[in-house]
This record gives sequence, C-alpha cells and structure tokens, in this order.
Amino acid sequence: MEPIAVIKNGRTYALFFPKNLRAPEGVRFLTEQTMPLQVGLMERKAGYVVQPHTHPPVERTLHSTPEFLYVESGQILVKVFDESWALLEERAIGAGDFLLLLAGGHSMEIREDARFMEVKQGPFAGPGKDKVSPPSL
Repeated sequence: MEPIAVIKNGRTYALFFPKNLRAPEGVRFLTEQTMPLQVGLMERKAGYVVQPHTHPPVERTLHSTPEFLYVESGQILVKVFDESWALLEERAIGAGDFLLLLAGGHSMEIREDARFMEVKQGPFAGPGKDKVSPPSL
C-alpha cells in the first residue's frame, strides 16, 4: 500500500502512511526533497551499520510548522483542513500508522485510548503564533 496524499490545487496538505509500507531496498524516503520535514522508512537486517556521520549547520527559512505523528497504540480520527477551514480529508489512523501534516489545519479525536508521538519543528513561538484555531472556536 502506498502513502495517501491530501492535495488541493497542487499543494500537499498531509501524507497518511499505513503501517504496512515497505522499504525493499533498505531505505525509502517518503517525502519529496523540497518538503520542510523529511520522512524516511528504513528496514535493515541485524548487523547493518550506519556509518558515523554528522549533519552540519545549514541555514533554512521555514514558512510553516509541519507535524509528524506516529501511533503506537489506539485509534485517532484525523481531520485535515485547508487555510479557510474547509474539510479536505477525514481518516482514522491506528497502531503502526504515521502521518505528516504539512499545510492548512487539522484536528484529532481520540477514538480509542492512544499512545502516539508528535515531532515538529521548534522552538515553540507560543500560543497565537505557532498554534491558531478557527474563528468559530
């Protein structure tokens, strides 16, 4: 199964990754190199060694705060919205699934007790700057 992209007018808002994705060549990057957060899937056999390396400082200009979610257990209903809060996609994700939110807005409803990890770009600029709700809330 392939990632499910939520796209409007050529802009990618979210990528849903089902738990059964595979990396038959050992590594498979699931995002374009131009995206503000890179997601790669790796499947390596015991004994494989990632050689020592570093990532030197690179100046980047960010215009958004992408979020990556990995669901360890439970079930979450995720809604993806465009910039005017129009619903673009509604999808349940569960244990082993992961998600990259790139643009627009989103909400989550925990359907079953869940344990999940969120990764996003820091530092946090504070409420009202890094996190804005629709006017109706």
